[in-house]
Amino acid sequence: MVCAAMNAVRRLRLQMKLSQVEFARRLGVAEQTYRIWDSGRRTPPRSIVSKAKRLKETAGGLLPMQLLADEYC
Repeated sequence: MVCAAMNAVRRLRLQMKLSQVEFARRLGVAEQTYRIWDSGRRTPPRSIVSKAKRLKETAGGLLPMQLLADEYC
């Protein structure tokens, strides 16, 4: 059975039309880690799912997460 969290993260990446490499970079995780989540071999943490959703919502995902964190802290 495929995990809903993995589906959510992968679905967001596909909606944003990003490669696994670019999406991993924007999430701030290693490329290999993201590939494991995307393939369904492991479930991403809830924090990553939330981060991916915020990334999608913010300026079409164009702003790096660190920039957003700096802006609100």
